[in-house]
Amino acid sequence: MRLESSISLLFASLWLFGASGEEGAVCLKILLTNDDGYETVFTNTLFEYLRDKTCHQVVMAAPKGGQSGKSAAIDLFSPVEVGNPSPGVYFADTTPYTATLYGLDVVLPSLGMDSPDLVISGPNEGWNIGIGSLNSGTVAAAASAMQRGLPAIAVSGSLYDTGSKNVKEAALVIAELTVKLVETKLVDEDGGLILAGGQGLNINIPSITNDDTGFVGAVDNYTFKLTKIGSAPISIGSKFFEDMGESPLVQALAGSVLNGLPGLAIVFPYTAAGYPLDADPNSEGNAIGPVLDITGDRSGEEPLYVVTVSPMEYTLETPASELVQKAFSNPKSDSSSSSSSSSKSSKRGKAAKSNKSPKRKRGKTGDAD
Repeated sequence: MRLESSISLLFASLWLFGASGEEGAVCLKILLTNDDGYETVFTNTLFEYLRDKTCHQVVMAAPKGGQSGKSAAIDLFSPVEVGNPSPGVYFADTTPYTATLYGLDVVLPSLGMDSPDLVISGPNEGWNIGIGSLNSGTVAAAASAMQRGLPAIAVSGSLYDTGSKNVKEAALVIAELTVKLVETKLVDEDGGLILAGGQGLNINIPSITNDDTGFVGAVDNYTFKLTKIGSAPISIGSKFFEDMGESPLVQALAGSVLNGLPGLAIVFPYTAAGYPLDADPNSEGNAIGPVLDITGDRSGEEPLYVVTVSPMEYTLETPASELVQKAFSNPKSDSSSSSSSSSKSSKRGKAAKSNKSPKRKRGKTGDAD
């Protein structure tokens, strides 16, 4: 029997029948994916930790390379390069959304495996918070699993940690925090997962390292807080510029290279890009932290840093507002408006056009999503 076949058979056996963990431990079947590529340190560290330090069974199916910001983009009717560079690790040269489906539709069945108990997307190299989560390939990969009726979580770490001299230590703490969340918060007393099919969580972990102070966080430095996604990011917002040189952040990061060129850039604060202020303290962008200064203390004790945990679903569905309900609550208004449309249109040629815009109804700051 070929070595590859033997390894695949071993993975399938472990997946189907579980493994002997500590007494009373709940062993989950986990599909791991991301949007940064299968070789990134955060995701590989979590894969190895799940494989070597827990009883959970894990298979990775992730993009071949970086696919950040691709959201739910798909490669439809397009040939995709796939590979299996090491046992339990698979890649597809495609978007995060499509790579997750590759794992669900091809990889797991090829190993004789049924559906996973949980899909974990990440940990991402950078936070996916508030308005930024809509563009996230990490969040979209989790959403692709939720659309299939599976529970999923999107996990994101700090971009600062990826450039730290202690990045490996940071990646290990992120992996430990992710497993701690799953095992202590997402599994109930009866050993069942509290997330139903189609439900998920968006999780953002504050910085683990600070090279200026030499700080390297430990798992016990961090606490989990139930939040909501909201709209508040950490600080920046996207804005299209006719001349990207007009963006102070572009000037700071790229100098004059982009001067005179149109394109999307970022501005600080996010409200300067036209986004409304989200002042709700329970929105993840306002609750995570501290994120830039992690040197504080609690009367000589190690500080606690907030890991935000925000419920999410794959759908864009939302309840109709009272005004929308009112507009569609009277069927008679449809016929009456159509009968008067001809008379109104005849008057338009005689009346001067108005430049006034309709008044926009805005929700109150801090309204629940």
